[in-house]
Amino acid sequence: MGVPDRPLFIALLSLAISLVLVCCSLFVVFVKNSLKINIYGKVHSLLIFLSLVSGATALTATFWHSSSLIGAIFLILAILAYLGCLAYLLLARTAVAYVGLLEAIQAPPA
Repeated sequence: MGVPDRPLFIALLSLAISLVLVCCSLFVVFVKNSLKINIYGKVHSLLIFLSLVSGATALTATFWHSSSLIGAIFLILAILAYLGCLAYLLLARTAVAYVGLLEAIQAPPA
């Protein structure tokens, strides 16, 4: 079977955790859809976040198992992509709030 090493163990453990969390998240989605719940709750958000973190950890450890340089590059790029997505989300929310504020200001008084 080969010699197990720490990055491979972390990769397999993280992958197992990620898969369980994704299954739980899908179950929550199906339950919410059957009950006609349209809000995105804290439990679902937490499940998605933890599954993404454990999935990214599994991928990083898998790349690290192959080559520490490739693992480090992947980790840096994943962090940069996350920060870029977070910045885009904040920019989009700010723009939507700003447009809503302008519309409220320009609306005639009732």
